[in-house]
Amino acid sequence: MFGFEKAKEALEFDRILDWIAGRCVTENGKARLKALQPIDRASALKQALAEVQDMRDVLQVEGGFPIWNFVDVRLLLNKIEPVESFLEVKEFLELQNLLELNREIIAFRQKMEEKYPFLQGILAQLKATDRLLQQIQFTIDPSGKIFDNASPELKAIRKEIQHIDNEIHIRLERLLKKYREFLQEEYVTLRDGRFVLPVREFSVNKVPGIVHGQSGTGQTYFIEPMSIVDLNNQLQKLHAAEKKEEIKILKHLSRQVKEFQTELLINYNILVELDVLQAKAKYANEFRCSAPEINEEFFLELKSAYHPILLKLHPQQVVPLNVHIGRDFNVLVISGPNAGGKTVALKTVGLIQLMFQCAFHVPVADGSRLPMASQLFTVIGDDQSIENDLSTFSSHIKSIKFILDHVQENSLALIDEIGSGTEPSVGAALAIAVLERLNRKGIISLATTHQNQLKIFATETEGVENAAMLFDMEKLTPLFTMEIGIPGSSYTFEICRRLGLDERIINRALEITGKETFKLDRLLSDLSQKSQKYLQLSQDLSIKQSELDSLLELYRIRSETLKKQMKKAEKEARQQASQLLADVNKKIERAIKEIKESQGDRQVIKKARQTIETLRAGLKEEEREPAGASIDIHALKVGQKVKSKKFNFDGLISKIFKSKKAVEIERDGIKITVSVDDIELKGERSAQKEAAEKGGVVSPAVNISNELDLRGMTVDEALSELEAFLDKAQLSNWQEVRIVHGKGTGALRQAVHQFLARSPYVKEYRLGKWGEGDTGVTVVKVK
Repeated sequence: MFGFEKAKEALEFDRILDWIAGRCVTENGKARLKALQPIDRASALKQALAEVQDMRDVLQVEGGFPIWNFVDVRLLLNKIEPVESFLEVKEFLELQNLLELNREIIAFRQKMEEKYPFLQGILAQLKATDRLLQQIQFTIDPSGKIFDNASPELKAIRKEIQHIDNEIHIRLERLLKKYREFLQEEYVTLRDGRFVLPVREFSVNKVPGIVHGQSGTGQTYFIEPMSIVDLNNQLQKLHAAEKKEEIKILKHLSRQVKEFQTELLINYNILVELDVLQAKAKYANEFRCSAPEINEEFFLELKSAYHPILLKLHPQQVVPLNVHIGRDFNVLVISGPNAGGKTVALKTVGLIQLMFQCAFHVPVADGSRLPMASQLFTVIGDDQSIENDLSTFSSHIKSIKFILDHVQENSLALIDEIGSGTEPSVGAALAIAVLERLNRKGIISLATTHQNQLKIFATETEGVENAAMLFDMEKLTPLFTMEIGIPGSSYTFEICRRLGLDERIINRALEITGKETFKLDRLLSDLSQKSQKYLQLSQDLSIKQSELDSLLELYRIRSETLKKQMKKAEKEARQQASQLLADVNKKIERAIKEIKESQGDRQVIKKARQTIETLRAGLKEEEREPAGASIDIHALKVGQKVKSKKFNFDGLISKIFKSKKAVEIERDGIKITVSVDDIELKGERSAQKEAAEKGGVVSPAVNISNELDLRGMTVDEALSELEAFLDKAQLSNWQEVRIVHGKGTGALRQAVHQFLARSPYVKEYRLGKWGEGDTGVTVVKVK
């Protein structure tokens, strides 16, 4: 990406890289992550973003990869490049650690089966190095000593060393007893690899032997007794032979390492890449990042984008940014109050673009889309230089000239306070000329300003659009929220009042400014307030529409359910009638059979007649309508509980049609109209009580409020209320509800968000936009 080095400095991109690199396990991984460069091919970026997503899933499902720190194998391979060179024992242990990690990762990959396809593509490149690992393990023990069995020669040498060593100690034990009175202490020590006795200063001549120096105090001389000189000489030669044989073994083992050079380099690069990917995934999971879609066209659309540095430093206070540019317009002129977030908005766009093209998931909402930028220009901050004799304005113009000289298609330009540092009207004219040059497809430009001429230019020019950083006129504080489509006021005098500047100075400044300028500033302020009201109305309308859609869907579901219940009731009635007739026929046939078998016995015939009369009476009772006095329509009241006998439908009277002698019955939003002769009174018991007596379940009311206010509650109280509210909202088919938790310290908001993230009823959630309650409200989409 052209301009990357300057842009990452202006945007403090290295701070982000340092934070994320801190999640790497290895120093090699940290170094590689910090050296990341933007990817310039869409296919490669798509692959890299998918690999991060797979790693995020591995962290959440599998607990992450078993990665630990390992040596840079390139250094080891470089060391053994010369002929006859070899690795030391310690270096072989470091290499063994790498080989064991490689084996562990291969086993982990096999355990994952066919899951995580993008990571599998990386892991499939790992080469097996078990043969080399076993050779090192069979040669060197974990403490760093070469095994005796590493070669027959080494085994024989060490056996002879052990024999000589034992003989020396036997002789020295005798000498310790013999010369005890002349010794400083009764022990044997080593000097220059030879066994010696510690003899007192004035007894040197009493112990025959070779002096090998004295102690620091001079009170002790170290003497090698003559009786073990030959044995010490033999031991020295054997140790030299041992060292020579160990080097021979290490050289042989180093040659085997060379044979695996290709595999080692491939595995090393993959292991480092896994460390980097895991660090990216940890960051993405911690800050709930997303991978924006890659645009084929050159435009960007960020939804709820957070400035990555501010999100880490001030997670509760940072306000998300919503911005789109490049499709309907190419240049966005951002205006608004000082310290209102204009520069932060520029940096947010630039940082997220850099992170995105370096294959990071970024702190934006799903649905965000970003292009592949081949150039990134940043004019942010003061680059004045005493050494080069550059003033603020000179450095500003120099930076803009650099953009105009090099800008091509697929470029993103971020210019803070364009045209500043000189006389305002001249600076504004210059800024307009620059933006006119940049106003073309394939170039996205964002510029901040306080100049009214630029605001007018953006209003009147095709391809250029205004954006305002909003301001709370009641509290006289910036909202750090951008609204595209309107210019912003600087609120200069309002801010001065908030900061306590003398009112007489402010009034005099108003006089000097002039009526026209004041009117324009006032107009922009009024426009901003009206826009805020429009947003609020739009949000209210959206909620009402959601409520209407929910009720319509509920009506459709209830209507279909009622039809199914009616069909089921008719089918059950036919089955019951058929069963009843079958039972009656059986009893009649049984009576006739008894008469025949008794050959006309009077008692039997009488009993059979009684049975048949009983059946006839029962059938008439089944056919007869339920007894009851006719209902006077004038005695009915709205809200009275009744039942439709025809539809088997309980509900409350919602309307009475006296002329038609009919009533409308409503239950759970479903309404039916029936004749007054079709209803029967159900008394005053509640639906809940009746349902409880029958063991049934009462459907939740559909007309619950779409908003829950948790302000003033403790966290436990709020979460209990929230859980009950979501249960009802989900059953009542709400599509969107609002949770009011207030701003405060942010503790309640954080607890609510943690609960929503775990709730099975929640599809997605977000903080309220400006006009929806801002960070004091969370808008939830219900599944």
